[in-house]
Amino acid sequence: MALELRIEEDKLPVFSAVATKALNLLKEDNAINKLIQDVIREDPALTERVLGIANSPFYGQVAATSISTAVTRLGIRQLRKVILTAATGQLFDSDDVYVKGLWRHALMTAMTANIIADSLHPEMAESAYVAGLLHDVGKLVIYSQHQEPYREAIDEAKEKGLRLHQVETAKFKFFDHMSVGGLAARKWGLDDSIAEAARFHHAIEEELPSVVGHSKLVSLASLASILANNMGYGQPFCEFDAMLDFFCVEHLSLTADRLDQLAEKVQDKLKDQEEGGG
Repeated sequence: MALELRIEEDKLPVFSAVATKALNLLKEDNAINKLIQDVIREDPALTERVLGIANSPFYGQVAATSISTAVTRLGIRQLRKVILTAATGQLFDSDDVYVKGLWRHALMTAMTANIIADSLHPEMAESAYVAGLLHDVGKLVIYSQHQEPYREAIDEAKEKGLRLHQVETAKFKFFDHMSVGGLAARKWGLDDSIAEAARFHHAIEEELPSVVGHSKLVSLASLASILANNMGYGQPFCEFDAMLDFFCVEHLSLTADRLDQLAEKVQDKLKDQEEGGG
């Protein structure tokens, strides 16, 4: 019998006030670097995270020792990703092994989505990064509110060789991590496309849900998650050749050779990121 647990919306994790203020400034057409720098400095922990991320191989190791240097060298679009990554990292900041694993998968999925989008749909690269970063945030929410039953679901998935969302569907009556992730994205005021990626990244493996309006982006997030899993940043669940059977791969018009090329490119860049301490 499915458990009748519920998600308490007033207890959803939220970005820090400083991160929210900085991200809102970055939405403005004429964002002023000095104002952004001053805002970030209000939160020493966020400042440290931003500098660490900015100096990672993925961002070209900008050699920034101060926020002012990072802001100047990154540029507005890159800075937005860096601050969002730092803010999301604060949500996942925990000594819990499962939460640490979630964060590692989220970060590597974001980078994978960005790399793939940059090759296939460059105009979506930034959105793909964000979609990848937040696609599994529903797992964090459920785990934080219902840790014991969720641990049981995680264990059951491993024991039975099932994927976690399959167990969630059977075990929980009112939610799964996809619906909860979509809820969180909407509550944070993120674009509908990001909420769709969280809500439908598993559904689009099999088909194109009729309500999805940003199918390419959702497909990019879905494929990125699958690739990240199979590269060791999560739980692998299929052979590489089997990826061609996923609808999201077909929807992106990927052939076996093109998928192989992209996977190799992703693997090299993620390896550089790991070796660089990112």
